[in-house]
Amino acid sequence: MKRYSETVVDIFNKHADRYDLWYERNRITAENETKLVIKTAGSFREPCIEIGGGTGYFSNLLGCINLDPSKEMLTISRRKRGLETIEGYGEFLPIRSESIGLVLIVVTICFVESPEDLIRESYRVLRKDGSLVLCMIPRDSQWGAYYAGKRDSPFYRVARFLTKREAIDLLTGFGFHVEEILGTLSYSPLSQPYSEDPSPLNDSHGFICIRAVKIKSG
Repeated sequence: MKRYSETVVDIFNKHADRYDLWYERNRITAENETKLVIKTAGSFREPCIEIGGGTGYFSNLLGCINLDPSKEMLTISRRKRGLETIEGYGEFLPIRSESIGLVLIVVTICFVESPEDLIRESYRVLRKDGSLVLCMIPRDSQWGAYYAGKRDSPFYRVARFLTKREAIDLLTGFGFHVEEILGTLSYSPLSQPYSEDPSPLNDSHGFICIRAVKIKSG
């Protein structure tokens, strides 16, 4: 069974408060990401689970169960946002097959040991016609290049980013049908942030969300 590197889990346990404060320190960027996640998810069948939901910022938006391997992250998720939580790993979900209406994955894919196992498990637990919303910082974007170079960050120094094409191929390879790709963060990481609405994918986007649908059972 493949799981998150223990080093990665230790990092998120140690810096859980710092991680959660990012949303307050970067309010405009966080709001842009919020609009994108909500728009991409659209209407969906419950229940919803976020894999690697951390402190529950995005889980709270959609009313998702928050699954994460970090005890400290889940503690903040429960105490601050009152969320239902599960301690576990995305590559080996403690959830029965075909029981979930929406799987949400926000950035988590760049921190797992096996993105393939993460997507395979997401497919397994989704009902037929259930949706996977995969949000990420593409490696082939200005934000991806910026974060890949932040070796002083406890989080991003262990991240492994995917390109847009790699993410799409991964989803379709496991039987998902990609319905829509939207993006945001058209400004550069070092420029003054501004409010923007989600728009169809283009090369300027530093944060994207892909909605993919499970079209077959099993």
